[in-house]
Order: sequence, then structure tokens, then C-alpha cells
Amino acid sequence: KILKVLSAANEFSGAQLGVFAVLAVGLVAAMVLFTAPSVSLEGKTIWIIKSLPLTPQQILRAKLQLHRRATLPAVLFLMLVCAFTLGIPAAQLPGLVLAPCCCVWLSSSLGLIAGLKHANLEWINETQVVKQGAAILLAMLYSALLVIVPFLIFSFSPAAAHPTTFLYAYTALLAAGSFLSDRWIYTKGALLFETLD
Repeated sequence: KILKVLSAANEFSGAQLGVFAVLAVGLVAAMVLFTAPSVSLEGKTIWIIKSLPLTPQQILRAKLQLHRRATLPAVLFLMLVCAFTLGIPAAQLPGLVLAPCCCVWLSSSLGLIAGLKHANLEWINETQVVKQGAAILLAMLYSALLVIVPFLIFSFSPAAAHPTTFLYAYTALLAAGSFLSDRWIYTKGALLFETLD
């Protein structure tokens, strides 16, 4: 099986392998779900965190930072390994690092948005929130789509002929999505968090 994988990999250029590496690492990172249950896990004691001398924006930022600080170092390490082992062209290296980082950034924001919109503070057991909550399911779906849709576009369209351009366009879209989702969290999301009790 390993020989089949290696022979298939030889059919792609280094630039194409770089795109596939980014998407593969992005898919792994999409399985990290710290932010999705973070609001619901406060449960009936959410009033405690609200009583602290912190703004809703600071509380939500802390939830995002936990996800990002726990995930980004591993993603960066994986991408550096890919860069040194797959023969990635130098022109593609910035995108190789930035794209998965933006994917983690956006994935964490989408998880928190799902957590805010589908907060369940009436749970009896934490497993209801961590394994069975709507926020978890939606966060997994959103995060997976961030990778699966670009993979299908890259694999079955002329985009495969221009992997470096595709990678930078993908990075730009992820960055724009991250900016917009963070903006929603710190404005409407903060207001929504204040109403939870």
C-alpha cells in the first residue's frame, strides 16, 4: 500500500503536493474542537464568568486563543515537515505556512459562532455538550467543508494546472473569512453571549 501511495505521489509536481499537504493538514486541524463546546460547558454557572470584571469580548477572545494556541504550533510543525520532505517550490512556502494557519483561525471562529448560536446550558452530563451537541456537529461540518470543497475544486478543475495561484487564492479567502467571523464574534456574538443565562 505504501508503494502505491508513493507511486501516485510521483505523478504530482512539488507545487501540487504542497496544495494537497495544506488540505490534508487543514482537515486534521478541523478535527480540533475547543471553541464549539466552550460556551455550553459553562452550564448553569455561566453567571460566574459573567460576574468577573471582563467584557464579553475578552471572554470570547480567551476561548479563541485557547483553540489557536493549542493548535497552531502543531500545524506549523507539520507544514515545515511537509516543506522539507515534499520538495515544495520556494514560491509556495509562504502559502504553505499561511493557509493552514488561516484554516485554524477560521475553524476556531466558526466553532465559537456555532457554540454561541446553539448554546446548551441545561445539560446534566458534560458528554451531552462535548459529544452530542449541535454546536459540535455544525463546527465539524463547517471546518470539514473548508477543506473538502477546495480539494474537490482543485482535483476536478483546471485549478490543478496552477497550484501556487490556487494556494494563494485559497489563503486569501480563508483570511477574509477569518476577519469577518472574528468581527461577528466581537460585535453580535458578544451581545448574544450577554443574553445567555
